[in-house]
Amino acid sequence: MIYYYLIIGIYLSFVLDFLIWPIPSEGSTKVLTSIQKTQLKRLGYIVIFILNLSVYLLPMALSVIGLLSGVALSAGIALPGIIIGIMGRVVSLTGTYTIKSHHGEILITNYVFRYSRNPITVGIHLTLLGLAICFNVWYLWLGLAFSVLNLHYKVKVEERYLQKKYPKDFKNYVRQTPRYFIW
Repeated sequence: MIYYYLIIGIYLSFVLDFLIWPIPSEGSTKVLTSIQKTQLKRLGYIVIFILNLSVYLLPMALSVIGLLSGVALSAGIALPGIIIGIMGRVVSLTGTYTIKSHHGEILITNYVFRYSRNPITVGIHLTLLGLAICFNVWYLWLGLAFSVLNLHYKVKVEERYLQKKYPKDFKNYVRQTPRYFIW
């Protein structure tokens, strides 16, 4: 039962990202739907957003259902998944806090951004991976793959924006720092 509470705690940490430290993004669904010319593309982005949101929320729903029904997660599977999920949230929140503390005025290349150009995305991937490990159900693994592809597309949009905003600095940064992590 404690594992369900830890998973719900992981979700409560998203409040920091969405309400306390929100970051404007060129790759956000809101921005992408506003710049597209056709209704079909807008609808596509909205559908992708809804699918992605369900992938994010499924582990929380499974935790609440598990708590209400009294079904326990296996410690051997849940604990490593929760550890990975918490590590992911720490990486994401560190990246988010770093951006917010610099007010978007400069290209940030230090702190967690020294190891990855996209630590927030890496943290989200780790969080979703940890939660998929906890529950080990096919639809979470499929959702993780979908989320990785979706966020990769949004990262590419963000990188095009940063290349225009900081042409020389971003080019040097790309040469020195991997897009995601180490590789």
